[in-house]
Amino acid sequence: MTYVSCDTKTYEAFEKACDRKLQSIIGFGINDLADATWRDYYDAGMSPIDAIHCANDDAWDGEISEFLHG
Repeated sequence: MTYVSCDTKTYEAFEKACDRKLQSIIGFGINDLADATWRDYYDAGMSPIDAIHCANDDAWDGEISEFLHG
């Protein structure tokens, strides 16, 4: 697990970073897919990419695995 970097100290910054990262991977943002537990991922100290991987497993039933794992 990668811990939250200094540019995502607030939850809002973390959520925006997750959204930007997901958009760069699949062209959709975090609000375009089923709800994930973003606050829990933030509280656990995850990086945005680790949170996206967890959301893929926890909330999206692996729907974006082909994009995350090639």
